[in-house]
Amino acid sequence: MSTENHNEHDHDHHGHGHHDLKASSRRRVRAVFALTFTYMLAEVAGGLWTGSLALLGDATHMLTDAGALGLALLAFRLSERPPSPERSFGLHRAEIIAALLNGVVLLVVAVLVVREGIHRLIEPTPIIGGGMLLIAAVGLVVNLIGGYILIGGDRENLNLRGALFHVAGDALGSVGAIAAAVVIITTGWMKIDPIVSFVIAAIIIVGAIKLIGDSLHIVLESTPRNINLIEVENAIAAHHRVESVHDLHVWTITSGFVSLSAHVVLVCDGDSEPSISDTDIILAELGETFEKEFNITHYAIQFEREPCTSRCCDTCNGNGLHECEPPPSRVGVSPPFETI
Repeated sequence: MSTENHNEHDHDHHGHGHHDLKASSRRRVRAVFALTFTYMLAEVAGGLWTGSLALLGDATHMLTDAGALGLALLAFRLSERPPSPERSFGLHRAEIIAALLNGVVLLVVAVLVVREGIHRLIEPTPIIGGGMLLIAAVGLVVNLIGGYILIGGDRENLNLRGALFHVAGDALGSVGAIAAAVVIITTGWMKIDPIVSFVIAAIIIVGAIKLIGDSLHIVLESTPRNINLIEVENAIAAHHRVESVHDLHVWTITSGFVSLSAHVVLVCDGDSEPSISDTDIILAELGETFEKEFNITHYAIQFEREPCTSRCCDTCNGNGLHECEPPPSRVGVSPPFETI
């Protein structure tokens, strides 16, 4: 089997739209980082003022979130560095690593919340309900503003999703703190605080596991969940100039950046072998299919030729052979019939 030159095509794999989304996501994360860090300082002051360990604990949670948001910003910055000979894809995976670390941090925070909740069930901590209610209400407003800022960003970006999970966890923490403060003010029952924290921790754990799973899916170069590899293979094989497809791979470099590589065996029609201009046309037509049906704009195709079955093949004549011998039959394929 002869082999064509390697053909690769890239329609600006992120495209202008993706770059715009990424820049917008970075600005959104930066704004939420500023909000979170500022309110974290205010919550520390409020916790010291009211003597509320719950508020100080939530401030620690927000400090962790601020660190996670800072890590996300660093990953955005690293991912914009151009490719180099050592890193041909650049540092796009920095975003996924940051998302994975964020997921792990969320799990750790949830475990700490559960541990603290168990401690408070055993030894309830006195809390100034009024001050707790005021600060928790302000915290809810801050978190809702942060969530509103983030939710308009790129939904596919795992880094942004990680930041959104952190903010959502903070918002739930504020709601729980408000509910606990109301119960404490009206009944004096202190154990409501750890009970609410268990519910919040459970929600955080579900989001963290999902984030970690999605990150590992990309790190392991698995086929994107929204793409069926069999359908991609069938779409390539449906082209009238394609004989078969093998070594087909589809994977994700980073959020929204899907790559495809494949070996495509072209049909020899007996009249002429595909020329370089033919393969350019075929590549463009396959690329249109990739983009339209699967939203894949970064692909590398290796074109190959089956041995021509014609006795008057241009390739054979081009090699100086006046008469082509029939090629040996392939396994499972009958040799061409002779005409008498």
